[in-house]
Amino acid sequence: MSASQSFQIFLDFDGTLARTFDPNPDGIGVHQVHEQVIENMFGPNGLAAYEHCGGLNGGGRSPEQVIAAMLDHNPTLSDQPIAELTREFVQQKLDVLMNLIGWYPDRRRWPEPYPGLLDFFNLVRQINRVGTVRSFLGGISSGHPAFSTRPFGHAWGQQLPPILVTNDEVLARCPTPGPECSKPGTLPFTLAIEQWRQETGNGSFEAADRNATVYIGDSPKHDGAFARNCNISFLCFDPDNKFEPGSNEGRFTEWSELTSIVTQRLLMAQLAQPLSARSVFPGLQVA
Repeated sequence: MSASQSFQIFLDFDGTLARTFDPNPDGIGVHQVHEQVIENMFGPNGLAAYEHCGGLNGGGRSPEQVIAAMLDHNPTLSDQPIAELTREFVQQKLDVLMNLIGWYPDRRRWPEPYPGLLDFFNLVRQINRVGTVRSFLGGISSGHPAFSTRPFGHAWGQQLPPILVTNDEVLARCPTPGPECSKPGTLPFTLAIEQWRQETGNGSFEAADRNATVYIGDSPKHDGAFARNCNISFLCFDPDNKFEPGSNEGRFTEWSELTSIVTQRLLMAQLAQPLSARSVFPGLQVA
């Protein structure tokens, strides 16, 4: 096996790494903060529109998608541009959420990582120390860098993934928001690969690299469609056993499942050539 081989694991954040949809010890979580900010900005009619449109739609919507859906349902809510309303919405919710992250007097923390996640991160670092296959962790999230990065050091005692793309970076490159700017559009993946090139020193992302790339998220609708549009494999993290995997999609319910498989396949170097998502996760039926 060539020492230059690499395997890319890109990850969603909310509902995949972090239990941000669970309330903190004071009963406040992402859902409650979003509802509070929507009502502050748009009043009761705005909250009604938010609920009618499905809110965060399982966590898969970006902020501009949330605002656009509300205005499409009720155009009288505001005559401000969607971009301005999105910025205000993001700022107000971050003003609340950032102060919730961390440890509480009862020794609970928010947000909690999903069980087994930190062991998985430690395994990837161990694989990279061994040097047989270099594994890259990257975050691709509809969230925001301030919120998505703070739990790693402030609550989990972990280093940040070397690659991180959030909604803020995407919008900075997409001044006129369109379908390509948010998952399942492919611009977030394009930006992630730009960072990957910087990390690896590779000038291009070849077909072999794409075959050795997987995206992990908790929404088959949004995350699965994103992976398909990017022509990479998808693994659905389904801790509540809610979903049936698609024809070319794998599903797992606990991070310990991946830790066990990756230990056997990457750490122990029991891989057939060429390195691919299927060779790493043979039991999960990824494309």
